[in-house]
Formats: sequence, C-alpha cells, structure tokens
Amino acid sequence: GNGCTSTATVNAVINETPIAAAPVVAAICAGNTLNLSSSNTNASITSGLTYSWSGPGGYTSNVQNPSRASATVAMGGVYTVTISTGNGCTSTATVNAVINETPSDPVITSKTICVGETLTLTATSASGATLVWNIGGVTSTTNPVINSNTAGMLVYYVSQYYNATNCSSNSTTVTVTSNPKPLADVIAMDATCLGTVSRNNASLILTKYHDTDQVAWGTSLPTNPTYINASTLVNGVLSNTINNATASYLIRVKNTFGCTIDITKPITVVNCPCPGGYCEPATVTKVR
Repeated sequence: GNGCTSTATVNAVINETPIAAAPVVAAICAGNTLNLSSSNTNASITSGLTYSWSGPGGYTSNVQNPSRASATVAMGGVYTVTISTGNGCTSTATVNAVINETPSDPVITSKTICVGETLTLTATSASGATLVWNIGGVTSTTNPVINSNTAGMLVYYVSQYYNATNCSSNSTTVTVTSNPKPLADVIAMDATCLGTVSRNNASLILTKYHDTDQVAWGTSLPTNPTYINASTLVNGVLSNTINNATASYLIRVKNTFGCTIDITKPITVVNCPCPGGYCEPATVTKVR
C-alpha cells in the first residue's frame, strides 16, 4: 500500500519436439527381408536425434531404418519407433508389418518310365495353394504329361504359391528317367513233315536279345509271368517241340531296366500230304 515494488524475471526455454513418422510397410512373404523406416518431419530439427524401435517378440533396434532378414510370420505385428532429441523431447509412431506365410516346397519323387510310355506328373500341394510347373523355361499350372519317345533323363521343376497372398515356395526338382525297351525279336517256324506224319517240331527262336534279358512265352500270359533267363537258351531256341497246330504265341521280353516288349507270333498247322501224290502202302501194277 506504500508503493514499494520488486520484480523478478525467468527465462522460459521451449525446445522443439520431433514429429515421428513411420511409413506404411507393404506386406511381404515369410523368408524375405522386412525393411522398416522412420523419419522426423519437424524441419526445425536437423540433427542430434536418436531412434529406438520395439516390436513383436521383444525386438529392439537403435537404427533409424532397421531390417529383419529371413522374416517369419511371428515377426509380423505392430512396430513402434521413438525419436528423441538431446534435450529429452520425444515423439513416437507405429507401423503394422504384415508377414504372410510361405508354402513349403512341393513333395514329389523322381520317376522312371520306359520308352513309349506316358506319365502324368503330380505333386502334393498345400491347402489353398496352386502348383506351378517349369518345363524347359515354360511355366504351367497344369500337371504335365510326359510322352517318352527316346531314352534319357528329363528334368522338371515345380513350386507352389498361395492364391490369397501370392507367396511362393522354392522349386522342387524332379527327374524323369526314360529307359530303353528290349530290342529282341522272335522267329516262328512251322512244323515239318516226315512222310505223311508231322514231326511236331514247330519252333520259336529268340533273336537280337541280350543275355541279361528275361523271357516268358505261351499262348497267353498272366500279368506277372514266370520268366527264364535268356542266357540259358541254346541259340535262342525257346522251343522246337511245339505241336503241329494253329495257335498264336505271346512272347514277353524284359530287360534289366524292367522294361518289356510283347511279341506275337503265329504257328500254322501244316498238312502232311502223300509224297509224290501217292501214299504207302500202294499197289503197283506192271503193264506190258
């Protein structure tokens, strides 16, 4: 009330606060690299910033733009970045990382066929996945049909991808081995006659065979016949005591690859007429 006064001053320091930003991360497939990024959008602060990330599974990083190699589905989720200045001002931003499952590699085993056979390749795929075949650089989602015309080895590749996410597996290699068939042939010889009597010696003779071949024969054969070793044949003769009767014989030859050929040969009945137009006993009358 007497007009006496006193004054004091204080200096208020208001520091700039960073503005954290974490751009949206595109969904990736498991096995790829997850790349995170962050920035300070406050143009007044150009230096002296530190970055601290946290994320699923206890993940931490002090790198501004960290990466997680060979990402797994479990690494997906919300990541938080905190940007700090030297005077303790902070700002945070979050980003949701989506990591989709990658299908396992298709299951398929190598195949063996014989020349001339047809084979459709199939593989076991995951639920919700589509198989992709690579044949000579050409891709197709249709199971390939192999028509083997020559002996040798063919190589194919198959992968699979999830229809919903387009995440793809690695390729599985499958080999198709085409083995040669036997080269053997058969000569059929009808029976011969001794006068008016058949010798019942019709013959089947195997030719162009290998000693390692196996052979079965008869007028008919079961699905799994009993084979004999071709090496046991004498001059390839299957039989030379076949009855003089019309019949068709099936000869099956199998090689060491398990490939077979079927050869059909006919035996035709041979009539044994009287030699010279007459048969013994005969009556001969002398005429003067």
